Amino acid sequence: MQARLPEWVDPLALVDRRARLAGEIPLARLERLAGLLCDTEGSLQAEMDFGRFEERRPGVRGKVKGRLHMTCQRCLEAVEIPVDLDFELYLVESAALAERLPDGLEPLLHERGQVSPREVVEDEVLLALPLVPRHARGQCRPPRGGEATASDVEAERPRPFAVLERLRRQ
Repeated sequence: MQARLPEWVDPLALVDRRARLAGEIPLARLERLAGLLCDTEGSLQAEMDFGRFEERRPGVRGKVKGRLHMTCQRCLEAVEIPVDLDFELYLVESAALAERLPDGLEPLLHERGQVSPREVVEDEVLLALPLVPRHARGQCRPPRGGEATASDVEAERPRPFAVLERLRRQ
């Protein structure tokens, strides 16, 4: 596997050659994704095969693997999110042509004959992320000392009928 994927490629030329690109993309270079992560240590491994697939349409099939660290929405600690996804995209030159693709085929718009493999991988990973990253039930760490627990929060919540309860006891 080469060290890094090229920044820009001509996808139609790669389709004609039935080329394969493979390499690593440092997480720090994925700006949109990096904003959702706890840290940008490490990289994603990506493979992209260009060719003619469904009904001889030009496209790219790819695989992305790696690990991301996001904030667990239960305990606010880091949770490891494994990435292991496959994708298949079909090259189109305009939004109008993308609309004409059969159902189930995903378009990849290539403007001026150029595509950024890094951006394609980043888009696919963003689409695959969980909506709410979290540890499996029971895997979250207990709150650190000094932090409020769920029962503390419940005890501090105002109780609008507490006055009625006291009157009833009198």
